[in-house]
Amino acid sequence: MGIGIDTDVKPRDDIHNGVLRQVGISGMGFYVPERAITNQELSTMVDTTDEWIRHHIGIETRHIAADDQALSDLAIEAGRKALTAAGLDASDIDMLIITGQNHDYKAPATSCIVQHALGMRKIPAIDLAIGCSGFIYGLAVASKFVADGSAKHVLLIGAEIHSRMMSWKDRTTCVFFADGAGAVVLSPAASGYGLLGFDLGTDGSGSQTIIIPAGGSRTPVTEQALQMLEDDSHQIRAMTHVRMDGKAVFAFATHIFPATIRACLDKLGLSTKDLDFVIAHQANRNIISEGMKALDLPMDKTYINLDRYGNCSSASIPIALTEAVERNLIRRGDLVALVGFGVGLSWGSAVLRWT
Repeated sequence: MGIGIDTDVKPRDDIHNGVLRQVGISGMGFYVPERAITNQELSTMVDTTDEWIRHHIGIETRHIAADDQALSDLAIEAGRKALTAAGLDASDIDMLIITGQNHDYKAPATSCIVQHALGMRKIPAIDLAIGCSGFIYGLAVASKFVADGSAKHVLLIGAEIHSRMMSWKDRTTCVFFADGAGAVVLSPAASGYGLLGFDLGTDGSGSQTIIIPAGGSRTPVTEQALQMLEDDSHQIRAMTHVRMDGKAVFAFATHIFPATIRACLDKLGLSTKDLDFVIAHQANRNIISEGMKALDLPMDKTYINLDRYGNCSSASIPIALTEAVERNLIRRGDLVALVGFGVGLSWGSAVLRWT
């Protein structure tokens, strides 16, 4: 799926005289793998039930990459759709940024692979690994290059393959996460429209809350690290699998969701009453519900597709944003907040006037 946004504005030529351009989204697209795993199927693999997952998380099904698909494959599909939606060719892109956790290789960067596969010029290609808030961080980085004239169009792709870093015998993680990719093109926008401000932050004291213990320089992959063992909580996993303290994540997310949006609005001299719509990281239906309640906003001012796609981490916001625009839930002139939170613990929000 993909959708193009009419910016009806020509790039300015005076940006090198200290004048910053306004930056907006000119095209979007997303891709999820064909294979879907329902809660019923998952209940045959791990000790859980469809009723528990629906009630506690809000997921009904999640998409999982095929054996021959890597993160770059998902990113390429989403990137192509965003380019088509923006009415651009790969040669028009001046920078590529990919956010994700489980990249194709330790080296090279996945963005290098995607840059070549899409047939782009020899442009800067960057990987960002910031987890569930990664897409917001990517927006912040990409927008600066367009704003100061270093780039005219930047392709930003959030892509994740969680299915290869989870234990399917660990119900504290495998019920949540899924695979997918969402992409946007950032381009010059009309005055008063596009991205208006950001709020970004990290609390490293919570860095152990969501973690993959082995596979980095601190704990390399060894035969011992690959062993599937049952821990004190009766979850079966290896040290190369993701581990999450669900209660701690829920407490963090329900607090930071409204807090970072308010902080971003405060910087702009705006309040939650000015918001027309919120697109949140699709982590948990109850987190989104609690966050909207804390903002004193009704649920019809947000969009949830967690039930169909699961938690796609840094891909979840662009996937949800694309669908919300396709369904005409977001219209020109609407003030929209985007919010992400997760690994790190990190968070980020962005406020934009939709074009």
